[in-house]
Amino acid sequence: MGSKHGADVFDRPEIFLSLGLSLLDQGKGAAAEELIADTLSRHPGDPLYDNVARMIRTRKVPGWHAAMLRDTPRNAAYRAAIEAAAPGRVVLDIGTGSGLLAMIAARAGAERVVACEANPVVAEAARRVVAANGLNHVITIYACHSSKLARSAIAEAGADLVVSEIFAADLVGEGVIGALDHARSELTAPGALFVPEAASLRVALAEFAALPSAPDRVEGFDLAGFAPLYKDSSFAPGRGEGLILRSEVGDLTRLDWNADDPVPLTGRAQTDLRATGGRANVVAQWLRIEFGSGVTYENAPLSEAADHWATVCHRLDDPLETVAGEVHAIHAFWHSDALSLWAG
Repeated sequence: MGSKHGADVFDRPEIFLSLGLSLLDQGKGAAAEELIADTLSRHPGDPLYDNVARMIRTRKVPGWHAAMLRDTPRNAAYRAAIEAAAPGRVVLDIGTGSGLLAMIAARAGAERVVACEANPVVAEAARRVVAANGLNHVITIYACHSSKLARSAIAEAGADLVVSEIFAADLVGEGVIGALDHARSELTAPGALFVPEAASLRVALAEFAALPSAPDRVEGFDLAGFAPLYKDSSFAPGRGEGLILRSEVGDLTRLDWNADDPVPLTGRAQTDLRATGGRANVVAQWLRIEFGSGVTYENAPLSEAADHWATVCHRLDDPLETVAGEVHAIHAFWHSDALSLWAG
């Protein structure tokens, strides 16, 4: 078999790995896959080269993809909303990942689906998945961030429907506001719909017994000066076991992508929570997503849906001993892909 790569690439695993990672860093996912195929064909069944290939393919691929695809309520919500909105439309899928949402849209009768995925390895895998499901005549996948797409790559007028799954557990952390604002202004036709159409941050005072404490002394040394670098939030494990709510639930903010006005990149919000009594050391925060057509999803603590997106526990600087009925204000500030929550 001929190849443009030198023999050393195929016979020295360290060179195979270095070249593969270099191609990925340059955004050349297809070239990396070609390198892997060529190398494995020269070492069939060799576990060393099989594992090096896995090292290349999993480079910078987040580990949450599998958990996301196992989240049955999430998948069902997307399917129901996309099936209602996609028939006859030109669809843009932002952050396609495995290609699942693009394939749901194509199966539902979309005229055309254009998908983008910034990670070149993931984009190349999505192309294989789409082809294996016989849908590559409807779906085109670009290995780039949506901000690098041109309207002409989608359709002359742009997309009629935008679907996306770029919500972090804190809503904004994956850059959803900027990405969907860009899509709205640069990649869509007038009156285009968004699925999901809106998302809310839901909050409650809570006690989280497993909240990790910042180490201030290690091996006899005072490390308190390092404390400002620690995150002020952590994830509740599993479905939120060990988390006890100490207030009623409130909606801190709601972002609506189908509203007339664009979602602000920067914002502040406040809500008042009525305590139910007991010690609170965190503000528990989760998502409520509105997909349209009456379809909603919420990963509230201990709910069936709390699988992919975890409940975020925002540490209170000073734990509260709450009394039933008293009111506590919760504040938020966000800008771009960063969010901070606090009480007081």
